[in-house]
Amino acid sequence: MASIDMSKNHTILDDIPGYPAWLSVARTAQLCHRQLSAALEPLGLEVAHYDVLANILRDEGLSQQVLARRLLVAKSNVSALLTVLERRAFIVRSKHASDARLRLISLTPEGRRITEQAMALQARIATLMLDVLTVEEAEAVRQAMIKIMAVLEPWDANGIDAELTEA
Repeated sequence: MASIDMSKNHTILDDIPGYPAWLSVARTAQLCHRQLSAALEPLGLEVAHYDVLANILRDEGLSQQVLARRLLVAKSNVSALLTVLERRAFIVRSKHASDARLRLISLTPEGRRITEQAMALQARIATLMLDVLTVEEAEAVRQAMIKIMAVLEPWDANGIDAELTEA
């Protein structure tokens, strides 16, 4: 197999130290999403639905607002996802005892069953990915991602920084 000479197509991105690492993380995330999507398909779930269900399993009775923040999506997107899951009888929404504006979300027995099944599939994918790393390597990746998240999270909360749009 012949190698491709990338030097002819040099871009500004190639001048960023560590850009190949960024590209590897982005590509790995895409591949992981694709694998999880394929694994969930026989269950009739999309990754977004599974994300909702897994969060509810971890924190039964959480509010739609908290769920939206955890998933990094708009409340309207969460509402649409919840409507689908409610129609499939995977979740129930109930009013908060002291604040009628809040809707609390819980799994039905069928929702718990399907979520646990999906979680087992995700565990297989995660194990496959992590088995190629030592514990130390996995921890180094985790620490690096924590540093990067610390840079990105303020932008997520406040919108894209002005310095990006002025470039």
